Amino acid sequence: MTRRGGVHALSLLLLAALPAGCDPGPPEGQVVARVDGEEITRRDLLLELQASGLAPGVDVDRYRKALLEAVVARKLLAQAARQDGIDTTPEYLAAIRRDREQRLVQFLGDRDTTRLPPPTPDAIRAHAARRDSAYAARQLLTVEQLRLADTGAERAIDLRGPIDAVAARMDADGRRYRRDRVAEDSLALAPARQAALAATAGGTALRTDQPGEVILEQLVAVRPAPIAPALRPAVARDELERNARADMEARRTARLRARARIEYQPGYAP
Repeated sequence: MTRRGGVHALSLLLLAALPAGCDPGPPEGQVVARVDGEEITRRDLLLELQASGLAPGVDVDRYRKALLEAVVARKLLAQAARQDGIDTTPEYLAAIRRDREQRLVQFLGDRDTTRLPPPTPDAIRAHAARRDSAYAARQLLTVEQLRLADTGAERAIDLRGPIDAVAARMDADGRRYRRDRVAEDSLALAPARQAALAATAGGTALRTDQPGEVILEQLVAVRPAPIAPALRPAVARDELERNARADMEARRTARLRARARIEYQPGYAP
């Protein structure tokens, strides 16, 4: 038998040993489902649970099937999107690159956090004492936001006054904008920003000009939410850990920026 004939015979034997149609059988082990051959694993289901916003400690079994069906539906729609070529569009590729970079930064920060020494009891007590009045006066703010592109045409529209009035003028002129309500915690606000938002309750929206965008904000509701004394050490600990993580990220960014070669198109440099 020639070498070619031997290889051919071996290939036939291997093919004969495979199940008919290469059917992998029903999902088992870590694979909980398949969608047209694409596997959904227990890890996928865990990530879906974490992203679902369900409260910690819920009965996972109670929501497992609903979460799995949500993943199945997303797989089907994603397959349809790929069949339509959406995964090759410049917009999609740019969004994926941004999402991937954000996720990498998040995982880097999570890893770095495990390397930070935990705040000492003395540091926690001292921080809680400094923040005592802020904890007692804590508020949850609901802020109305109106965002519009700063293309130049919008400058002809009067953006002063309440957001409702500005939106009415934008509608009458056929201008596009985005309007949302966001929640803000007074503990995370700089005093100057909190004072500026409080001033908008009188009817004049706070205007912030950013590159390519104008943001109008107006305070629409305030709810007192003081931190109970028994909970303040835990809140202080969380704040210290967040501050330490932010400081570490800032230092790392400064070091990387100093070593990197960053080139800007004219007009884009900071």
